[in-house]
Amino acid sequence: MEVEGSFDGWQTRTQLHRSGNREFSVIKSFPPGVYQYKFIVDGEWMYAPDQPAMYDEMGNVNNVLEVQEYVPEILDNLDHFAVPSSPKAVSYTHLTLPTKA
Repeated sequence: MEVEGSFDGWQTRTQLHRSGNREFSVIKSFPPGVYQYKFIVDGEWMYAPDQPAMYDEMGNVNNVLEVQEYVPEILDNLDHFAVPSSPKAVSYTHLTLPTKA
């Protein structure tokens, strides 16, 4: 089973990998946007009726995926990721490295 879609202009078929008895998967990374895709099973173009779908401009039914940019839900907790300030009394211009004995 393969998948092809609008994410690269319908140019590349990607092989899906079996991840269960009747389950197949592939991991891809996309920038935010709306993408249409279709599966190729035994040479036949198919869409998954149990997944979101839409008609394209030629009347074909394709599955559709909307990728949104990830934004953390709780921004207040990000303060602890701030870069700590350097100590004022310490100079980092003269470092003494340990010597081999």
